[in-house]
Amino acid sequence: RGPSYRGRASQHLRRQARLRPVGYHLFELADGRVIRARIYLGRIRFAGESLDVPVVLSRSEEAIIGVALFRRRRLTIRYRRRTILLEPDPE
Repeated sequence: RGPSYRGRASQHLRRQARLRPVGYHLFELADGRVIRARIYLGRIRFAGESLDVPVVLSRSEEAIIGVALFRRRRLTIRYRRRTILLEPDPE
């Protein structure tokens, strides 16, 4: 897949998800490089709530969930059992 395919895929996703551009942000990558990326605003349903969340589109086939979604939540990872539990944090 070349960049033109990925560009079309991002445009399609942007339209399908009704993402709207809200600006740009600087991100530092693991190798120390700093990149400027466009930020979009999208709406998701998460843990029974409808939330507006910032979205960054890239050429990667992987996705990252922002940690802001875990506010007021407790995340438990049981590695041996291979389970993940996300629940409201009582604190």
